[in-house]
Amino acid sequence: MNIKNPLLKAVYANEANLLEQVKSLITEGANPNECTKYFETPLRVSSRNGRFDVVKYLFSVDADPEHLKWTPLFHAVAYGSVEETIMRIFEGYDLAARDTWERTPFLLSMQTGSIEKAQILLDQGASLNDKGRCEQPAWEYAIQMDDADMLAWLITKGIDYESYNSFGNTPLIEAAQCGAVKCVKCLLTHGADVNKKDRSQFSQSTTISKALTQEIAEILLAAGADFSQISSRLRSDLLQIDSEATLSVSEDEYQSQKFRVFGKSNPELCNRAFWYNMLRCNAGAWTARKHFNETTYSEDEPIWCYERYGKSITPLGNDEYIEIAGEHEGSYDPDFCIYNEVFHHKGNGVVSIYQYPENIFPPTDFHTVTLVDKFIYIIGNLGYPKNRRTGFTPVFRLNIETFVIEEVETTGNNPGWIYNHSAELIKPEIIRIEGGLIVGIGANGEVHEINKSIFELNLKNFEWINYERSPELTPFFPEEYKQFDYSDRALLSMQDGDQWRLLKIINVYRIDVIPNQPIRMEEENLIVTKDDFLYVVAYTTSSAFKCIDEIKECIAKNEWPIEIPLRCCRTTNFPTDCRYQGFADVKKDEMELFKEWKLSFERGEKFIL
Repeated sequence: MNIKNPLLKAVYANEANLLEQVKSLITEGANPNECTKYFETPLRVSSRNGRFDVVKYLFSVDADPEHLKWTPLFHAVAYGSVEETIMRIFEGYDLAARDTWERTPFLLSMQTGSIEKAQILLDQGASLNDKGRCEQPAWEYAIQMDDADMLAWLITKGIDYESYNSFGNTPLIEAAQCGAVKCVKCLLTHGADVNKKDRSQFSQSTTISKALTQEIAEILLAAGADFSQISSRLRSDLLQIDSEATLSVSEDEYQSQKFRVFGKSNPELCNRAFWYNMLRCNAGAWTARKHFNETTYSEDEPIWCYERYGKSITPLGNDEYIEIAGEHEGSYDPDFCIYNEVFHHKGNGVVSIYQYPENIFPPTDFHTVTLVDKFIYIIGNLGYPKNRRTGFTPVFRLNIETFVIEEVETTGNNPGWIYNHSAELIKPEIIRIEGGLIVGIGANGEVHEINKSIFELNLKNFEWINYERSPELTPFFPEEYKQFDYSDRALLSMQDGDQWRLLKIINVYRIDVIPNQPIRMEEENLIVTKDDFLYVVAYTTSSAFKCIDEIKECIAKNEWPIEIPLRCCRTTNFPTDCRYQGFADVKKDEMELFKEWKLSFERGEKFIL
């Protein structure tokens, strides 16, 4: 056969008729022991995917059993009878044995669909709390197979369906992300929190932002998920936008319509063909530049585009949606722009774009939208630095019948210049604001602080009321402990007086805690009072350099002197004002040193700085 590893390619695809494909390939001469440099083999991959019909066949054609390291008990669980499983247990085969995927027989049973075998293994001493590679819990294997019956059985046995796996996902988030429709329905039926956030490092998101398919998104929306958090890919599907389409406007239309233009009236219906074409393609500014061979950035203005972050969406019903404003790219990009248009999607791909004068509705991004009667209330905004006003919260409302936007004057204790928050209509006349960041002024200029309060806007008198979070709703650790801007392997330079140092991040490590758990911090020993988590940053520190150029030379050589081989601190205690310099692989001795610290910390011998 001329194709390299044809059997592995078929096994990776994992189509419904995989067994027939594998038999055909073996007949044609494929090697059942194909192996990549990462030790991926047909046996290992098909076993990981739960295709035990294929595993059984591969063993029958002399696939190497060392690829799985299964005892007879594993074979019985995977494709033997219940009676054979019982026999192997009583023959003394180890219930705690591990295969090459670090699964126990009980974890393997999660992928077989046999609740009877799983129950027998538990009755004979297997542990419900077994975890496989990457700390995979039992429920994750059931979700991988979209086996709702197995998942429901696990719940009856006491597994916590709001727990987190090693990647920071709850079972519901994992099921939505994997496209496991049956398991999504099962978890919602059992009461899983549709708006519970993950525990990822950079920003925590709810389930709907991870939904793989429109079907799952619609199930989550019906259960009360926040529509504004739907992924951009599914948003495009809902709005019938073809991201694969190409631009079709003429060069003349591009040249005459390529820049952002504010409206002259409130509103002004846009008639720019280039803008509508960019919308229907969901094209970014660079796509347009490349299409028209204009890639030198000779112009001072950014190219107008529809592809944006921080753009809100509001469903009106009957396949109608309204999107508002948003920004393209970050301030580092020549095409960075914060917009103020409104898009009215009327269904079947029909859309109108409305433009507004800048003084009526300024460029807006990372706001919230709340539909109340005929108005969409637009609250908060990051915006351009020149427009930010500390101690002031911008509030606008859009009339969905006339598309007129007006500013709403408010009184009371407002959140300040807030963005990236959430909004909820808790009563017909009350909008509640939570989370997000508030822009303020610090000793060294502008600061962006996490909002720790609850604010409510009364739509009858437009008065803000501020509430402190109740102790029951206040997390054990502050929100600042739960996010970190850099990833493993990042290299950062830091000025230390008149010298420079190079920091290398070895690991950004999440610690999950439960009530009554002790945890050692530098200044005190704490007893945890509620479920929570924090991130710990493990990093090395170089010896001092005279200038930044010396650091860059060492990075180029991938060699520099180390002064502090390991520090492990809270995210708030990591050095500030660092400059990103690149990446470098974590060395074996560096990782071993971190693992030693981790074990010592878990024994209570080390503390977090």
